[in-house]
Amino acid sequence: MSICVTESEKITKNICTKSKLPGADFVINPYVGCIHGCIYCYADFMKRFTNHQDDTWGSFLDVKKLPETITFPKKAEGVLVIGSVTDPYNRFEEKYKSTRKILTALKGSTFDVEIITKSDLVLRDIELLKEIPSCKISISLSTTDDNLLSRTEPGAPSAQQRIDALKTLHEHGIKTCLFISPIFPYLSGVAELLLEVHGYVSEIYLENLNIRNNNRERVMAMIQSYYPELREKYQNLLDSATAQFAYWEGVKELLTPLLEVNGAPYTWYFYHDKNVKKEKVKI
Repeated sequence: MSICVTESEKITKNICTKSKLPGADFVINPYVGCIHGCIYCYADFMKRFTNHQDDTWGSFLDVKKLPETITFPKKAEGVLVIGSVTDPYNRFEEKYKSTRKILTALKGSTFDVEIITKSDLVLRDIELLKEIPSCKISISLSTTDDNLLSRTEPGAPSAQQRIDALKTLHEHGIKTCLFISPIFPYLSGVAELLLEVHGYVSEIYLENLNIRNNNRERVMAMIQSYYPELREKYQNLLDSATAQFAYWEGVKELLTPLLEVNGAPYTWYFYHDKNVKKEKVKI
């Protein structure tokens, strides 16, 4: 897929905005759009606000023009998430360095900074990250199966690149979080992933595949093309809230012993019939 990259001519004055997301007080998104092309992504709603209504999600990226001096709210307290609706370390970050400029301005910050990414490009900024007193890198990955990844997030780095990034960050003393999201029913192989990252993550989040109206067609087309034997099972999960609840409770029952062995605190972000069910467990 060809990527259309547009550089903004207007300076983004308020790069740091208040957040309505659970667990975040402020958010920063250095880019508009995302080039990973994830078929399950919830953030494609951004198209209608950014003159990209007719563009395929994953085919465009707008680079925000940052001011020479980046400022933050006077009361710099709480959780600041970088990358709520974009990946701050998409491959064009190597050229534009927008995220790097923001991190430079955050040196010595009193925010609890959390960066969410799928990219090992974050390793470029290890020395900068060490200068932010409270900083956590959440790397999103739900499987070690690169075939599944190529079908569900075709523009993102490989599983091994992300696992290696977690290990390197951990070795440099930077707090890491594995964001296991989304778990694809019958496909993700989370148990194998937990074994791969054992000892290298400070925290684990787990989120189920949440099929909405905006991604339903893409997800089901992928299942039909590559895993037709699962189509009926996926359709059953779509049609029955009871089946959804039973399936995801079964996943929790299966994974909980492995999470306890891992030893890192973990949080479930599982959705059943449009209700968020959260349960935080500390070991």
